[in-house]
Amino acid sequence: MLAFGLVSCGPSSRTVEFSEKPLARGTLRVGLGDAERHGFRSGIESPFAGPQQPAAGPISWGAPAGWQAKAPTQFRAGSFAAPRGVDVSLSVLPGAAGGLRPNLDRWRSQMGLAPVSNAEFEQLGTASMLGEEALVVDCEGTYAPMKIESARMLGRMLTTSASGRMQTVFVKMVGESSAVTAQAEALESFCQGLSWNTGPMAAPPGGAPRSGAPSAPSTNSASTASSDQGQPVGAGRLGWELPESWTVAQSTSSMRLVTFHPNGDESTDAYIVILKGTAGGLKANFDRWLGQAGAPTLRADDLDSLPVLDVLGTSVPVLEAAGTAPTGILGLMAPLGSDSLFLKMVGPKERLAEHRAGFEAFARSLTVSDLEQEEGR
Repeated sequence: MLAFGLVSCGPSSRTVEFSEKPLARGTLRVGLGDAERHGFRSGIESPFAGPQQPAAGPISWGAPAGWQAKAPTQFRAGSFAAPRGVDVSLSVLPGAAGGLRPNLDRWRSQMGLAPVSNAEFEQLGTASMLGEEALVVDCEGTYAPMKIESARMLGRMLTTSASGRMQTVFVKMVGESSAVTAQAEALESFCQGLSWNTGPMAAPPGGAPRSGAPSAPSTNSASTASSDQGQPVGAGRLGWELPESWTVAQSTSSMRLVTFHPNGDESTDAYIVILKGTAGGLKANFDRWLGQAGAPTLRADDLDSLPVLDVLGTSVPVLEAAGTAPTGILGLMAPLGSDSLFLKMVGPKERLAEHRAGFEAFARSLTVSDLEQEEGR
C-alpha cells in the first residue's frame, strides 16, 4: 500500500515520503485518470503487492444478512455480492484520494451522467458513518461497467483523519434499480456498523484486514502521515509551514483537506478546502461567508479595497467577515491550477484578530510542486 514516512530535516522542516519517494511536502492530485487518482500513474507498478491484496485500512464491519463476501482487490478492502446481482464495495485509500467531488463526478460518469454543478454539490446530503458526516451519493442511469440500463448507485464518501492519518473511505452499491432500492436499508445498516479498529495502523499488503478483521501492527517505523508540514493527497504536492503553536485538529467535514487549531485554540478552526474550477467565483463565495457571519454582502467595487496576500504566486484578496453572528470568518480563495483553494479561519469574532498574523504567515507559506519533476531528479 502507499506509505508515508516522516524524516527529520531540522527543527522547522520535514519531508513526507510518498510511495517510497522523498517529498518535501504533501501532494495534491488534479485532472488525472482513474488509476492515477487512486494512487499510481500509468507506467508505474501498482503499490499493492499482488492481484488480491485489499486496500489496507483499520476498519471493521459486519455484512448484512444475504450479502456474500467476495475476495478483496487492489482497491477494495471489502467486497460483497448482495441479492439480485447487486455489487457492494468498501474502499479505504490514503490521503484525500483525489478529492470527493472528482470521485463523485467519476461515479456519475459511470452512470452516464454529467458532473455536478457547484450548486448541486453544495446541496448534497450527508449521513453518519464512522462517527462523522459522509457525503451521500444517490443517482440513477445506465451503469456502463456492468451494462445495466436501469441502474441505481448508492454510496458514501468520507475523508477523515480520525484513524490517526488522513484517509478516504468509499462505500458503493450498484445494480438494477429496484434491486438496489431493496438493499438500501441494508446499506445504511452496513455504513452505521463500520468502526475503526483500535491499535496500530494497518501494515502494507500482507498485514491488511480481511472480512473486518483487526489490522496487523505496522512494520513501518513512520507509518503515520504528518499534517504539520504538508498533506499527501495525490501526484502534485501542496505544502506549508505550520506557525508556531498551531496544532493539527480532526476535520469535522469530509470536504476539508486539513484542519488546524491556531495556538491550540479549540474554539477556532483554520482549514483548507479544494474545489473544482472557480467554485462559483470569488465574490459569490465571499458574499456567502459574509452571510454566514451576519454581515452585508460586498458591493461591486469592494473587492478592490480588500487587503491582499501573495498566495501560491498570486496576489489574492483577504476577507474578514464580522457581523451580527457570534462567529467571524477570515478567509481567502486562490487559484490552484484549474481548481480553487480556500483557506478559511472560523471562530469567535474576538479571537480572529489575535490569530490573523498566523493565518497570513500560513497562507504565504503554501507551495505547490510537481511530483514528476521530483522523480526526475
